[in-house]
Amino acid sequence: MKILTPKNNTYIPIAKEFISLCQKTTGQIPEMTSDSKTSDDLIVIGSGYEKDFPFILPINEKLTPDSDDYIVCSGLDNGRQILYIAGARLRSLWYAVYDYFKTYMGCRYFWDGDIIPKSDSLVSEGVYIEKKFRFRYRGQRYFAHRGLQRFQAEMWDIEDWQKEIDWMLKKKLNMFMLRIGQDDLFQRAFPDIVSYPDDNTHWDKDKPDYFDRTTAWPLRYRGELRKKILDYAFDRDLIHCEDCGTMTHWYSQTPQEFLDKVKPKFSTDHDDKLKSNMAWDTSVPENMANYWHLTDTHIKEFGKAELFHTIGQAERINSTDHDENIEAKIKVFEETEKYIEEHYPDAKLLIASWDFWISFKNEDVPKLLKRLNPERSIIFDYTSDAIRYKNFTKWDIIGKFPYIFGIFHAYSRDTDIRGYYKLTEERLAIASKDDSCIGCVMWPETVHTDTFMTEYFAGNASEPLALDVYQRIDKFCQDRYGENSAQMQKLWHTFFPIVNLMSWSMDASGQNPVEMQFLPLNIPKYMEDDSLIYASDFDEEKAFSLIPEAIKTLEYTANILKKDNLSEFIKRDVTDIIKTVTGRYIHLSLLMFMRYFKLWRDGKFEDTLKLKNLMSRAKELMNILCEILKTHDDYIVLNTMNGLSKNRSINPYFEIALKKNMSCDYHRSYVFESVKMLYIPELDAVCEWFEKNIEENNRPKLLHNDELFAMGNEIRDKYFSTSFESLQSGESGELSKLCELIIGILKDFESV
Repeated sequence: MKILTPKNNTYIPIAKEFISLCQKTTGQIPEMTSDSKTSDDLIVIGSGYEKDFPFILPINEKLTPDSDDYIVCSGLDNGRQILYIAGARLRSLWYAVYDYFKTYMGCRYFWDGDIIPKSDSLVSEGVYIEKKFRFRYRGQRYFAHRGLQRFQAEMWDIEDWQKEIDWMLKKKLNMFMLRIGQDDLFQRAFPDIVSYPDDNTHWDKDKPDYFDRTTAWPLRYRGELRKKILDYAFDRDLIHCEDCGTMTHWYSQTPQEFLDKVKPKFSTDHDDKLKSNMAWDTSVPENMANYWHLTDTHIKEFGKAELFHTIGQAERINSTDHDENIEAKIKVFEETEKYIEEHYPDAKLLIASWDFWISFKNEDVPKLLKRLNPERSIIFDYTSDAIRYKNFTKWDIIGKFPYIFGIFHAYSRDTDIRGYYKLTEERLAIASKDDSCIGCVMWPETVHTDTFMTEYFAGNASEPLALDVYQRIDKFCQDRYGENSAQMQKLWHTFFPIVNLMSWSMDASGQNPVEMQFLPLNIPKYMEDDSLIYASDFDEEKAFSLIPEAIKTLEYTANILKKDNLSEFIKRDVTDIIKTVTGRYIHLSLLMFMRYFKLWRDGKFEDTLKLKNLMSRAKELMNILCEILKTHDDYIVLNTMNGLSKNRSINPYFEIALKKNMSCDYHRSYVFESVKMLYIPELDAVCEWFEKNIEENNRPKLLHNDELFAMGNEIRDKYFSTSFESLQSGESGELSKLCELIIGILKDFESV
C-alpha cells in the first residue's frame, strides 16, 4: 500500500508517523504518492478527497465539525483497497492513526514506552473504528516541583516533552497545563525593569526550602524550552491553558528587581513573609494591569488565547471576616472573566476549585456561580476525588453550570501507588451522566508516580466507566506485561487493598495524610495533636488486617523477580509496588508507636518492650527502603543530575537548590539519597531520644525538643555538604531478597 500525500501540509507529520509505525510493526515502509488515480492500494489521511473516493463522503458527514471525532475504515474503490483515516480536526487524525495501530496491529502505549508487536502486513480489510468523546476536555496538568526526572516535569528537556506530548495523543488527551514556573516571562514582559540573572550564580540562596527557584539551566534556555514545547504541542493541535490573574506564587515568584522598582502592594494577609512569593493586591488597578501584561506577553511569546486558567486568590486571605473575604475573591473571578471576554472573546476561562477547597464554604460556591457567565467560564474541580466534603456534588452546579471532573491524586511527596477508587467511581458516575460536566482532567503534583492511575485516568477520560477499576487492572496487566500478565494480574489484585489504604485526602475533616516516614523529626510534634495521630487518613486496624495480603504481595513479587528476561515495565512496576508496601508499614509502625507512647506517657500502657519493637521495625524497614530505591534508576537523584547535564551545562549551585527543595516537609518523597542522608539519620536520632525517655522513665507532657531539632540541623547540614555522587558506593541488594526481609518483619508484626 502507498500513502496518498496529504493535501494539507500539517498532515505530513501524521503520515510520517503512520509510516514509522508501519515499519516498526511490519518492517515495510509505505511509499508516498500524490497520484490519487494510481492503481495501487492506498492509505488516505485527512479530508478533501471526496471527488477522488466518493465512498468517503458519507463517512465524513458522520464527523461533528470542530469536535475530536474520528473514523478509520477500509473500502474498495475501482478495485483498489483503501484504508481511510478521517478526523474532524488535526489532533483527531493523530488519535486515529494511533488507535488503528492499537486496535488492528496490537500496539500498546504507555508513558514509559510502547509495545509494538510484529506482523507480516497491515490490516487493510474489514477495518472500522468510529470514535466520539463524552468529554470535550481531557488533559493533565504539569506542576513546578523538583526532584527526580521521572516525577518532576521541570526536570525534562525537549526530548522528554516531545515523548510526553506524543503519549498524550496516543491516549486521546487534548489539553495540558504547563505550570512549571514562569521561566523568563518577567524578563520578556518587563525588559526595562527585570534583567536576566547570571547563569552560574545562586540567585535565590537566601530563600528557604522550595522558595529557592534557582534553575538548573540558564533562564534564557528555560524560555526557549517553553517555546519549543508549546510549538510542538500546537503543531499537533493540542490545547494549552494560559494562566492568568494572580500568578505570583512560590513556583512563579516576582523577581527582586521588579519588587524594588515597582513596589507592588500585596494582598493583606499571607503567612509567608517572602514578598517574591506573595500575590499583589488585586484591588490596585496597576497590579492587575501588570498581571494581565504577563499573561498577554505569554500569549504573544509562547501561547495561544484559546483557554485560560486562574487560581483567583487561592491561599490568600483578604479579611478575617469570612463573608468579606469571599466577596473579595468573587470579585477577582468576575474581573478576570470580564477581561478575557473583552480582550479574548473566543476564549473560555477555567476557574480552579483550589480556593473552594481551602476558603469557601459549600454554600459560597453557588453565590459565585450566579455572578459568572456559563458561556464564558468553566469550574475546574480538580479535587473531585477527595473525601473532604467540598466538591462539585455540594455546589448546586450539576445540570446548571459547566464544570470539569478532576483527579488530584497526589501531593509532591506522595510518589507511591495510591487512590480511593470506590469514591472516585461514585463521583465520576454522577459527572459522566451530567451534560454540564464537559471534561475529565488529572492533576498530580508529580507526574507518573503511579502508572496504573495514569492508565485509569486516561481510560476514563476517553470512555468514562466503560470498565470498573478491577476490569481496568486486568486490562492494564494484559496490555503491559505480555507473557507475564497472568502473574502480574494476580499480584495487582492481591496488592490493591493496600493501594486503597492511602489517598491524597481520605479524611472528611480535611486532614491530609501524615507521611511521617519522611518526616521523622516531626513525630514529637504530631504526638501533641490528637487530630494528627488519630485522624482517619490512615486506617490502622485495616492496615494491620492487610498484613497477610502484604506478605502475599511480596511473595508473588519475589517469585516474579526470579524469572529471567523481565521487561523494564515489570522491573519498574514491582519496584513501585515493593516500595509502596514498605512505606505503608513504616507508616503503620510509627503511627502505632506514637499512639502507644502517648498512652505510656499518660500512665495507661506499660509494655516498653513493645514500644522498642515498634521503633526497631520502623528502622529496619527504613533501611530496607533505602536499598529498594537504590536498585532502580528512577529513584536516584544522581541519574537525574546526569540527565540534566547531558545536553548543556548546569548551574553549579543547582544541587544545593535541589537539596533545599527536596529536604523540606512539602517535597520529601521516595528518593534514595534523601532516605540515606536524611530519613534514616533522623529516624535514628528520634528513636534514640524516645528510647532515652523510656529507659529513664521520663514521661514528658510536651515532646517538642530543641536538642532533637539541633541534631536534625546537623543531619541536614551533612546532607548539604555531601555530594550526590559520593553516595553511590556499594552494591544494592537483590530485590527478591529484600522482599524476603520485609516478609520476615511483617510476620513478626503480625504476631503482635
